[in-house]
Amino acid sequence: MTDQASGVDSSGDEATEIATLIDIQALDLWLQSQKLKNIEPLKVSKLKGGASNEMFVLSFESNGLNTEWILRRSSSIAWEKAEKGLQREYRLLKALTHSDIPTPAAIALCTDKTAMGSIFYIMEKINGFTPAMQIPKAFTADASLIKATAYAGLDALAKLHQIDWRAVGLEDYGKPDDFHQRQVGRWTSQLDSYVENYGGRELPALKKIGEWLQQNLPSNWTPTIMHGDYHPLNIMMGPELPPRIVAIVDWETSTIGDPFLDLVGFLDIWYDANAGIDWPSYDEMVAYYLSLVDYQAENFVYYQLLYYFRQSVLLEGIYQRSLVDKTRDNQDAIGEHVLRMIDRAEKLL
Repeated sequence: MTDQASGVDSSGDEATEIATLIDIQALDLWLQSQKLKNIEPLKVSKLKGGASNEMFVLSFESNGLNTEWILRRSSSIAWEKAEKGLQREYRLLKALTHSDIPTPAAIALCTDKTAMGSIFYIMEKINGFTPAMQIPKAFTADASLIKATAYAGLDALAKLHQIDWRAVGLEDYGKPDDFHQRQVGRWTSQLDSYVENYGGRELPALKKIGEWLQQNLPSNWTPTIMHGDYHPLNIMMGPELPPRIVAIVDWETSTIGDPFLDLVGFLDIWYDANAGIDWPSYDEMVAYYLSLVDYQAENFVYYQLLYYFRQSVLLEGIYQRSLVDKTRDNQDAIGEHVLRMIDRAEKLL
């Protein structure tokens, strides 16, 4: 239900949540000041799915045509560098605008907090489905379609990793020098901050995993654009066959880093999210990806462990913030998943 006075396209608790995070009148005035819309009514609804940032659908009619955009902003209790992450996301989307990487078009960025109380950006709304949810039966009707559906995510990932990041203006987007040497210290520091800021739980097993990682650093690797959280919830497939990725989203942890972290993350979640289907094996998926790129991994176990280490810290932050942020949904399931990831890592050790 739409409240005509407020422009909120929802009711009850959701309407309250929107009102807490979005000043619709101020947002509408800002959009008009940027000549992105005229005086037609603006409607706002909450989009589920964002774990660390919040997403809203903006819609309005102009000249008989309906426009829908996605607005991304940080949550009310955000991680320390959330707003910097939003600006990096927007820069990344702009850099990939003229590439063949499937991303939503970046429409506008607002860094003036007086406009709506926080930094935010607006991007194109893409129609499709996330292959972490229920995959339409047409996409798994036979063995060839099953393989094509699984490989579509690897096709898009390999394309991303083959982009010349310097040529698209991202030469200072990350610090590939000593990338691996910095990982353990960076994520351990972030984990410690949860205890300090939220009274978070101790996770001593991660310290042991960090020690192993520091002793097994790769000596040779190829820096690429790294999504940082590439998995089936952060990609969208087109609604019609053949299987293809139409959008890669949620770039807040992107950097110039090691492509194998994206690969192991995608594979780890792919099989969990899509159990019960006879997908290509893990080794077949890795071999397919390697056939698309021009580099190899020295020690694949290292990447699996580093992925579990990083993701455990990131997800622990989402879980800990949810315990103190009254606008967030219950994230106990994420807290339990952190413990399962740590258990998987310990078994690899």
